[in-house]
Amino acid sequence: MDKKTQIFLPFAYVGAIIICIFFSYNKGVTPDTGNYFKMAENFPKLIENIFPMFYPINLSLFSLLGISTFAASKIFALTCFLVILSLSVLKRFYTKEIILVLGLKISSIFYFSWSEPLFLMLFILYLYTVYLYINKAILENKFLIYSSLLIFLLFSTRYSGLFVLISFIIYQLLIYYKNKKLDYILLKSTFISTLLIVLYLVFNFINFNNLLGNRKNFELQATESIFSQIKSNIITLSHAVNPIYTELDYSENIIRFSIIFSLLFLTFIFYRLVKIKSWIFKNKFFTFLFINAIVYFIFVTISNFQTKIDGLNFRLLLPSIFIFYFLIITNYLESNKNTYNIYLFIFSSLVINTASVISIK
Repeated sequence: MDKKTQIFLPFAYVGAIIICIFFSYNKGVTPDTGNYFKMAENFPKLIENIFPMFYPINLSLFSLLGISTFAASKIFALTCFLVILSLSVLKRFYTKEIILVLGLKISSIFYFSWSEPLFLMLFILYLYTVYLYINKAILENKFLIYSSLLIFLLFSTRYSGLFVLISFIIYQLLIYYKNKKLDYILLKSTFISTLLIVLYLVFNFINFNNLLGNRKNFELQATESIFSQIKSNIITLSHAVNPIYTELDYSENIIRFSIIFSLLFLTFIFYRLVKIKSWIFKNKFFTFLFINAIVYFIFVTISNFQTKIDGLNFRLLLPSIFIFYFLIITNYLESNKNTYNIYLFIFSSLVINTASVISIK
């Protein structure tokens, strides 16, 4: 990626986020946002634990600047976005790849008043920490502190952060199976982060008499057959991995076309991942990423079929989708000198996503 493109794309992303905030019909505010705002505005008083506290705490802190919770949520989301960009550029952590991945619908989450911007920022910091450890570029004690804290903060941001810990454990099991040797630093990190999460669960139980939030008001009755649920989730999943489709409010024929296009793109993603699997497993860090993405996806799917709160949408699968995009783009950049097509595709995705968001009435 040439320097001009590397500078232009982040500015384009920020511009798109601001346009969506000002011109979208809901300004990035959803029913979940109301719960986050209520938790933030009542902090330090504890009123509910439907969602973990770390995101509302940050909103509450940003509100101390004398701005509304709504404004705090937008400034905080942009701050998370800038932290991700700064990390990739200043630390030279796959700068080209991360900048390009952010353009594939990923940047659209930063206009919402949700916990996802914080979760993605923490997740990328966590990946960077593991990357340093795998490449022996960080002191073991530092890695122990950073990795344990980041896993805990991921859980404190979204309860699905627990699946990141499970992915971390499964990765260690696979290392042990391959090398017949335990990595005691990873094991210690697992123990510390698990202990912190257990303490948070105890805190929840003492204060709210439940472990992971009272979800009964959100859970849907199982009125659909298993076949209907699977079919619905496949369609939702196909939209989630489609980097061009965000939301559409057009005719029924156009919506049908978007479903077909999304299903084709889902097939393409699966095909590319299968095709590059040997390339992935040659690199220790890419192997770690792939295991994280697959395990996270599996546990989110299991959780989804139990709660039936949401389909397999973009929000739920964000860490897995980010990694899948990252691996495919990284492989493409390594094997293709002509990168004009991918730049064009990324920019087109950004324009179409932004247009589709502000088209909703």
